[in-house]
Amino acid sequence: MGQMGNYKHSSEEAVASVTAINALTMLRKGVTLPQKTLIQSSVFINVTDIAGGSTKITMRITSDAAGDISLVPDTEADISLGLTTATSGSVVYKTDIVVPSPGTTIYVWAKLDAGTANWQTVSVTGLE
Repeated sequence: MGQMGNYKHSSEEAVASVTAINALTMLRKGVTLPQKTLIQSSVFINVTDIAGGSTKITMRITSDAAGDISLVPDTEADISLGLTTATSGSVVYKTDIVVPSPGTTIYVWAKLDAGTANWQTVSVTGLE
């Protein structure tokens, strides 16, 4: 008999193609999920070189690269600054996402409330 229960999955993408984010435009990063369903999931966004009074990141998750079909609507969180580097920080979002099939790419979008920052990574974790 196979194991029963919940299994934790994680997918992390370095954001090499997206560098500076700002308050004017939402930028995206595709994250390919290895499983078909995430429940009780979390999204982690890490930024560096925070400048210009940035204190919050607004995140959205869509199923399409254009950003028109939302899985998670715009959600704002305070940037938690690094303890030793005040220009680096992270945000964490609690989400519940149902993804249609394994290998599905979702798109995580982000923008700041003010100023600029470099978007380093985005991680999506959850239970199947």
